[in-house]
Amino acid sequence: WTYGWDFAGTAHVGISRDGQKIVAAVGNGVNGTADVVVFSPASNVPLSYTPIAIGANNDIRGFDLSADGSTLYVSSSGSPTAYIFDVATASVVFSQPLQASFDSHAISGDGKVFAFGNFGSMSVYEKTGTFYTNTHNQIVGGQCYCAMIDISDDGKTIASGYTFYSTYLPV
Repeated sequence: WTYGWDFAGTAHVGISRDGQKIVAAVGNGVNGTADVVVFSPASNVPLSYTPIAIGANNDIRGFDLSADGSTLYVSSSGSPTAYIFDVATASVVFSQPLQASFDSHAISGDGKVFAFGNFGSMSVYEKTGTFYTNTHNQIVGGQCYCAMIDISDDGKTIASGYTFYSTYLPV
């Protein structure tokens, strides 16, 4: 099956490891939303359609679906903010303003840990009860930015790469 939006925007898609949840999102610059749609593999009829307010003329920068399909990490570009979206309830359960908009965003396989990068740093948040708490900040010296992040499914291991401005060679 196929599914299409009636507006233009940058599209993103993720699928749970078991193939039972498909989540797609498109930045809707006119409405100032990131429109998140959840599907089953059997039909293009959405299980839910949720616009997340991200501000006019913004787009989606970060997008990562947890391996179990329970949690979506999505971030905006113009007014950088990270949003944690609960797929089952089709709602934003947490948001965090970001210092900058990079491509360094990740969420663990169970959706309980997420991380994002900034200039010279990476921040890690872990779910405690129903709330996410900043539990670790990695600071890297020199003129650099955190370019990429990946988190293991169990959330216990995080890999991050930094790009340095000096020659763009050391990472």
